[in-house]
Amino acid sequence: MLRTLVAVVDHKSFTKAAHSLGVTQPAVSAQIKRLQTLLGTDMFDKNIAAVVLTPAGEAVVTYARRLLSINDQILQLASAPEVGRPLRMGVTGDYFSPYLPRAFANFRKRWPFRKFEIVGGTNAKHLHDLRTGELDLILLLTAEKPERDS
Repeated sequence: MLRTLVAVVDHKSFTKAAHSLGVTQPAVSAQIKRLQTLLGTDMFDKNIAAVVLTPAGEAVVTYARRLLSINDQILQLASAPEVGRPLRMGVTGDYFSPYLPRAFANFRKRWPFRKFEIVGGTNAKHLHDLRTGELDLILLLTAEKPERDS
């Protein structure tokens, strides 16, 4: 619930927070409602259309950030580094280059010990390598709809 609250505040939107957390917007609303019920106070000013914290909400978010930071540090210390092969990703051209650094930085924050390799090539080569298991994931643009494997 605290992570959801912080996401809503950071994204200034319940919908954008839901997207970033990989859940639905009603799930975010339900978590915020549950948190408000547990704490006995509103986190957001209902008189304003935008996402604006109440004074109590501001205090809760400040403490929530500290708690989440400590929680993440504990989990990082307690989790053993993943060993094994890296996640192999095929990328075609420079189409995605503006987005990749941020995506990989977010990936690294979430899975700090997970390694990944980025492989360049053509769409056909990447599709072939995905089907044969040489790649785990591909990111490409195509006007054609790739055939789906049975």
